[in-house]
Amino acid sequence: WSPGLPPFPPGLTMPSPLSYVWTIPHFESLSCTSMYSPAFSVNGTDHSWKIYVYPRGNNNAGKQLSIYLDSGIADTSDQLTCTFKLVVI
Repeated sequence: WSPGLPPFPPGLTMPSPLSYVWTIPHFESLSCTSMYSPAFSVNGTDHSWKIYVYPRGNNNAGKQLSIYLDSGIADTSDQLTCTFKLVVI
């Protein structure tokens, strides 16, 4: 949990040190097409990640939320293996 973020919601378990929590205030009223989270690293690694969100979905007529984990790797010859779980609360 990072200083400067809003308090963790009561009744929920604090995420493990291998987790990243991104709180988006007033999510229901967002007017943007998409947005990125601040860059973060997990478990002290040098690699940066971002979460990419389409609040009204990506090419689905605004009927679904679309969320992607962005590794930041642009070169298709590079590989990075990870296991992740995205949770929306």
